[in-house]
Amino acid sequence: PVASSSGVPSSGRYSAPVLVSSSVPSSGRSSAPVFSSSGVPSSAYSAPAASSSGVLSSAYSAPAASSSAVPSSGRSSAPVFGSSGVASSAYSAPAASSSGVLSSGRPSAPVFSSSGVASSGRSSAPVFSSSGASSSAYSAPTASSSGVPSSGRPSAPVFSSSGVASSAYSAPAASSSGVPSSGRSSAPVFSSSGVPSSGRSSVPVFSSSGVPSSVRSSAPVFSSSGVPSSAYSAPVASSSGVPSSGRSSAPVFSSSGVPSSAYSAPVASSSGVPSS
Repeated sequence: PVASSSGVPSSGRYSAPVLVSSSVPSSGRSSAPVFSSSGVPSSAYSAPAASSSGVLSSAYSAPAASSSAVPSSGRSSAPVFGSSGVASSAYSAPAASSSGVLSSGRPSAPVFSSSGVASSGRSSAPVFSSSGASSSAYSAPTASSSGVPSSGRPSAPVFSSSGVASSAYSAPAASSSGVPSSGRSSAPVFSSSGVPSSGRSSVPVFSSSGVPSSVRSSAPVFSSSGVPSSAYSAPVASSSGVPSSGRSSAPVFSSSGVPSSAYSAPVASSSGVPSS
């Protein structure tokens, strides 16, 4: 077990507990836990992570707690925390929004809005942004420059010049606006506006107005309004923090933040009213 100087401990059966400089510990049976400069840790291999707000989560069937005291539980490989202290756990992962509106399910890839809500997964390659949002190895989430991580099973992480990471082979992509999308992607693609699209996509296409259109894509696409869509059984959360889950192949979003999804896709509007 590891205790921070702020008195927020995290315990478990861990090989390598690690402490960040901000007294937020994260421990776990981790192959490679990694920490960001901002003191938001994420640990590998069934690792619990504690946010700077003192919200604790324990590993191995880890429940995740949001800063609003709305917990969500699951059998998570790697719970990850956003800078706002809102956690989400992977592997049958429920997603919690920053507004305390919870959605649970067995999503392959939960996706969160830019409000500091994290999503975790079972990824090979951890990626870090310049903003200190961390991700852990083997079960590695990918973090955008705004501190909102997204995870997947990425083999090869790739970085854009804007500090937005995207990983190949099951790569989640994070936009510069902090809206991540995860999926099983062969080739994540970024537009010049920092809006990524990830997935096993044949051809995701972006218009100059920020309204994307996807072609036979498992590929999630993002509009300029920062509303994400995720591929491969992905839950989607709107910018208002209301998540919706489903099994969507290619949801598409308009510039007004109202998504429409294909293949049995649930959509969440920017007004916070979800449809499943």
